[in-house]
Amino acid sequence: MPIATISISALVGKASSVSGSFTTDANPEVTTTTTADATANQTALTVVTTAGFESAADYLTLAGAGLNGADANIQVTALGVSGVNAATRVTIPGFAIKTTAPSGAAVARWNRIAITARPKHVRITRRDNGDYFDWTDGMEPVSANTSIGGVQSLQARVMLCQPGAIHIAPGILAASQTYDIVIDY
Repeated sequence: MPIATISISALVGKASSVSGSFTTDANPEVTTTTTADATANQTALTVVTTAGFESAADYLTLAGAGLNGADANIQVTALGVSGVNAATRVTIPGFAIKTTAPSGAAVARWNRIAITARPKHVRITRRDNGDYFDWTDGMEPVSANTSIGGVQSLQARVMLCQPGAIHIAPGILAASQTYDIVIDY
C-alpha cells in the first residue's frame, strides 16, 4: 500500500538517530506497464504510468524482465522525460537493456522515504501488532530481518536503504496502518 503521510524528525546537530512514523492508505500501490521498448536490446527503457513518477530516485520492479524470467529491479538514476505529460513517462537512457519481458509487463514502484544521509540501521515497526522490518548496514542490499506474525526470518526483496532514500518493496506494507520508524546514522 502506498505511504500516505510521513512524520520523521530532521537530523540535527550531533544526533545520530531520528525517529518518526508514517501511515499507509488503502489505495493500490503504483503499478504500470512497460512499452514495446522493453522487448529487445534497446538503448533506453520507457515506462509509462498514469500515476506519475516522483523523481530520478524512483526504484522499480519489472515483472519478468530478469534472468530466466525472474523479476528485475531497476533504480532510476538517469531521468529523461518526454510526452505530453512528462510526469507520466520515465525513460532510463544511456545503456543497453535486454529483456524478454513482453510489452505490457507489470512495473511496480517501491515506496520511498527521503533521508539526508547514509543510514547504518533502519527499523520499521507496524504499530498495531509489532511486526517489524530491520535492516543493518552490510546486509545484502534489499534484505531485512523480519518478524511477521511472530515468526522471525531473513527476507529478501523487502527494503533498500542507501544515501538519500529508504525504499520499501511493493506488497510489504499493510493497508491503512501506522508504522513507527527509527533511522540510525
